[in-house]
Amino acid sequence: MKRLFLLAATAALLATGQLMAFETVTYTEDFDDGNAATRFTAPVVDAETGVFDGDVDYAFDYGAIGVPAAPSGGGSTGVLMQVNLSDAGPVDEGEGVAIYPLAGASLPPDFVVSMDVFFNAEFQSSGSTEYGLFSIHTSGANDPADQSLTDDVAFPIFGLGEGDGLTWAMTGDAGTSSSDYALIRDPGNADAGTAQTFGSFDDLPAGKFPNLSTGVGATGPDGNWNTIELTKAGNFYTFRIDGILLASFTDTANEFDGGSIAIGYADVFNSVGTPDLPVGPDPNPLDNIPFGDEFPNLAHFIIYDNLQITAIPEPATGVVAAVSMIGLAFRRRR
Repeated sequence: MKRLFLLAATAALLATGQLMAFETVTYTEDFDDGNAATRFTAPVVDAETGVFDGDVDYAFDYGAIGVPAAPSGGGSTGVLMQVNLSDAGPVDEGEGVAIYPLAGASLPPDFVVSMDVFFNAEFQSSGSTEYGLFSIHTSGANDPADQSLTDDVAFPIFGLGEGDGLTWAMTGDAGTSSSDYALIRDPGNADAGTAQTFGSFDDLPAGKFPNLSTGVGATGPDGNWNTIELTKAGNFYTFRIDGILLASFTDTANEFDGGSIAIGYADVFNSVGTPDLPVGPDPNPLDNIPFGDEFPNLAHFIIYDNLQITAIPEPATGVVAAVSMIGLAFRRRR
């Protein structure tokens, strides 16, 4: 009788996901003390012009510009990233930036990497084609001091760069055909990766995500906080937005293991596809011509907050722990 009870209870835990209680947080960064710049690398940049035309602020007070609190709590400080702030190059000027934690962010065998992300995009510029970059299994940049277009930063389309490790990417708005979200793979940052696009936010059912605009006329994540979750269980990976599955990948070749993480931002074009429109910070941010910035002196940007790595125990370990706890409770009841 006791054995049947234990088996039934363990099966119930597996079915309901209660074994997640055995997870362990191994790394966390909330950016709130203003000193995050000392815990991350300097910005690693890839740009077609060879000159970084952007900004990374490791202690950005987003509450001061009216951005609401991040869903995972904490203060109102995060890291702000911008690229292609001025129309200084060709319209197809690809530019990207990434930052790596300096210590403590090693990935366990199975894990969840989570973060809060806020996008802002200018819609009157006909879409931004600017992507948040969420990288795992990173091995470190090849050329961190070289701002020419190498392959340290991932670009989701056009094959400009494969990034470092396994990078999930998501655009800040919508309307980029079949590539609003993508996966870029380059094990060991060997400059020999591949990109896989999954689809457009316009093609997803409307209302599927609580804070992500999908369906006809979608605006994507623009203007909302989203919690990104990147999980690995064995060789199976998932990309979730606010707990809802967006895409998945199976590492059938077992190319990925260990390493660390990075977060970034990339722009495939020079902020806008129409050369006669000004780009970057709007000189008259509230006049609605041509942009009508919601946030003074800021156009396209991304904010990251509450970065965390959580170790997930192997299924057998979780089951043993669950059975032990259930058994202990059973004995105490007797």
